[in-house]
Amino acid sequence: MSENENNDNGEMKFNFWTIDRSMGESRFAQVLGVLLFIGIVIFSILFKMGYFGI
Repeated sequence: MSENENNDNGEMKFNFWTIDRSMGESRFAQVLGVLLFIGIVIFSILFKMGYFGI
């Protein structure tokens, strides 16, 4: 009964989210991690060079 309710309530609402997550979650996490790492490296380099004037 709860499975049926879950399906009826969630399938139309969260169908896109489940497809998007299952297909792209790991790739998105990898890209986000790489971009975050690159951003931190660039920020630290610019900070050490005195680019921000702090």
